[in-house]
Amino acid sequence: MKFNFDPEDLTKEKSLWEIYLSSRNISISAFNKTVLLLSITLLTYYAFYIETDTSLLLSKLRNISEISLGFSVSILGFLIAGFTIFATLTKPYMLLKMMDIEHKDSGLPYLKYNFFAFIRVFIFYLWISSIYLIVILFGEKNGIIPKIINSLPDADISKPYLIRIAYVILSLCAVYLVLLLKNFIFNIYSIVMTHLRWEHHEWENNKANAADAKSRVAD
Repeated sequence: MKFNFDPEDLTKEKSLWEIYLSSRNISISAFNKTVLLLSITLLTYYAFYIETDTSLLLSKLRNISEISLGFSVSILGFLIAGFTIFATLTKPYMLLKMMDIEHKDSGLPYLKYNFFAFIRVFIFYLWISSIYLIVILFGEKNGIIPKIINSLPDADISKPYLIRIAYVILSLCAVYLVLLLKNFIFNIYSIVMTHLRWEHHEWENNKANAADAKSRVAD
C-alpha cells in the first residue's frame, strides 16, 4: 500500500515547544470556553468585590497551589500510562493511513491531530504544574516573590491587586486542569472507537474479498 505523505513529516517536530506551535490550530471546545469564561467571571468577582481580606486570599492561593500540584503530578502518571497503552495497542498501518487524511478544521493530518490532542494535555499539565511549583518554592512568607513585590514602588497599593490577580489565575488553572482531564478521557474513548471502526471496515473488506474470490473459483 502506497502512502501519499512524506515520511519526514512524521518526525518534523523536534521538541514539545514545536508540537505546541504546530497544534495551535486545534480549537478549544465551546463547552470548555463557556466553563472558563464563567469561572474567570466568578473568580474575579469574588477576589475583587467580595473578599476584602487579601491575607485570606493569599492563604487560599498557597493552598490551591499545593493541592493542584499534588493533583497534577498524580494525574500525569495516569495520563502517561493511558497514552502508552493507546500508542502500543493501535495498529501502525491504521496510524499511517490516518496520516494521509486531513482534519478539516485544523488542517492537520488526522494522525497529528489525534496525537497533538494527547500531547497538548501533557504540555499544559507540565506548564501549570511548573507555575504551582514556583509559587510553592518561592511564594512562601519571606520567600523571593514576596520580597520582590515588597520592594516595588508603592508596594502597599500594588500588592493587594497582585494577590487578587494571582488568585484568579491560579484558580483558573486548577479549573483548566480538570477540563484537560475530561478532554483526555474523551480522546481515549474516541481513538478506541476509531480503532474498532477501522477493524470493522477491514473485516468487511476481507469478507467481501473472500466472497468474491469464492465466486470466481465457482465460475
